[in-house]
Amino acid sequence: MEEFINQVRRAMPERYVVEREWGAGGAAIVYLAEDVKHGRKVAVKVLRPEVSSAIGSERFQREIEVAARLQHPNIVPVYDSGEAEGLMCFTMPFIDGQTLQDRLSEVKQLSLDEVVDITRDVTSALDYAHSQGVVHRDIKPANILLSGGRALVADFGIAWAGEADSARLTGSGRIVGTPFYVSPEQATGDEVIDSRSDIYSFSCLLYELLAGEPPYKGPTVRSIIMQHITGDIPDVSVLRSGVPPHVAAALAKAMAKDAADRFDSATEFAQAIITPLTIRVTSLETVAAAAISDQSVAVLPFTNMSADPENEYFSDGMTEEIINALAHVPDLQVAARTSSFAFKGTSSDIKEIGRKLNVATVLEGSVRKAGNTLRITAQLVKVADGYHLWSERYDREMGDVFAIQDEIARSIADVLKAKLADTYAATVQKSGTANLEAYTLYLKGRYCWNR
Repeated sequence: MEEFINQVRRAMPERYVVEREWGAGGAAIVYLAEDVKHGRKVAVKVLRPEVSSAIGSERFQREIEVAARLQHPNIVPVYDSGEAEGLMCFTMPFIDGQTLQDRLSEVKQLSLDEVVDITRDVTSALDYAHSQGVVHRDIKPANILLSGGRALVADFGIAWAGEADSARLTGSGRIVGTPFYVSPEQATGDEVIDSRSDIYSFSCLLYELLAGEPPYKGPTVRSIIMQHITGDIPDVSVLRSGVPPHVAAALAKAMAKDAADRFDSATEFAQAIITPLTIRVTSLETVAAAAISDQSVAVLPFTNMSADPENEYFSDGMTEEIINALAHVPDLQVAARTSSFAFKGTSSDIKEIGRKLNVATVLEGSVRKAGNTLRITAQLVKVADGYHLWSERYDREMGDVFAIQDEIARSIADVLKAKLADTYAATVQKSGTANLEAYTLYLKGRYCWNR
């Protein structure tokens, strides 16, 4: 074992100091290392010799180049790669958290809310990768990392960029993927594997999260794979009666044997699962009838989900801007900033917050800022029963931040049936600045002042 670690050390660039083995799987071994140049911990993933041999040096470099181009908040990025004495390795950031596999070892089944959160994050990552022509091919619990309240997809380092290539692993007679989650087309060694294969694998994973066991089981790997190819599609509600019918139907569609019968995109799959759960507004009159008796709202401090805790100034600033925008809506009562921010970092439930602030609805959300990319989620919750009246996710660039604030405020006002006056529109257009640098400095100043 010591000789193997030394071989790994020779394969990596000199600035990485390999410390110890962190974990192992069927295709690779993970080591904890120190990036001396940048003073940070990294994870070094070393492909097993038989896997390295099957891929080949040229193929490995192509795969890594593709993976390194993927930049998304829910994808674990590739930092670097190395090769020596037949070993192939690549480095990733060390994520302080646990894998979804670890989570499943703690609890047999996950709550529906937790499954929804994981679905949002993973499908967002997959949809982005698919738009770049990259198919993961090995979606499984061990490749989903849970950290800071979000799910990240790892192991794009051996992703297939989409072209038919006899040099891929299936060319050596070895199936790419994990038996419990492998798609029928992967199992039969089809020449072309597209995004719908990942959708199938992820649906099998979601089935396990809800049911407490994979959709197909058997005494041998071969028997499990044959069920993926020819077996009946299982109904998750048989093992867990509390699963909503539309969720069971979405999983069944995503697990169709023929890829053409599945969802066309990961986002479409996610919408089929999530949209009915969040009671997305399709009829303004229906939602307004439930909220018209008390047009009041409290905007809770948006949670900073960014990797950098210093970005909290931005999430706080976003909250303040939305409060200010809603305050200009006629006939809408908005809880003051001081009152709303009193609940920052607390574990109070929605009903308690609504009672203390005397409001009928509460807006909560999160902000993830990575470079110039923003992901903002927002959901409007009815205090009386805890149901979502409206929810939305915005994936935009920093330059769109002003438009996002306006859009959120208008959506909430529409849901609460509060008519927007011309003065409100004028106020939104005149407030602030179009200069992003000035706006960022302003938010930092406000953040420091409020502290």
